[in-house]
Amino acid sequence: MVDYDWTNVEEADHKLDELIGSLAAEPPHGELAALQNDIDGTFHLYSVEDIVAKLRGRGDAFGDEHANILLSKSPVSLKVTHKYMLDYAHRSLEDTLNMDVVVAMNFLRNNDFYEGVDAVLIKKHQSPNYDYPTLEDVDDELVDSYFKA
Repeated sequence: MVDYDWTNVEEADHKLDELIGSLAAEPPHGELAALQNDIDGTFHLYSVEDIVAKLRGRGDAFGDEHANILLSKSPVSLKVTHKYMLDYAHRSLEDTLNMDVVVAMNFLRNNDFYEGVDAVLIKKHQSPNYDYPTLEDVDDELVDSYFKA
């Protein structure tokens, strides 16, 4: 490869395809592959509250563990992220990246972001005192406001 003449673009492209093909391998099945049916059957729901209820209703370790994980996070972040995933799943990369900036700037205007960073990363007490402490405290109007420039 070192002695190869890379100045001929067509030949270089062919050589790279050969090299990549010789190194390609089928990736191993990861941990998530075994959980795909559980994930698909739960996280497609329309609201975060419905997702948590579905997880709790399973009555098993997967449901309890993942409901607890979700409920340990910022309710505002959960609902904004959920709306973002639903609304932008089929948008262009450009639209999505532009909205990333808008949403990020709006998170920076909200005390809950700083409270979460302080509780989890700085003081590490893991008990943030959010302005909106439960999912029920976060209404659609607040969520929608994160998507406005």
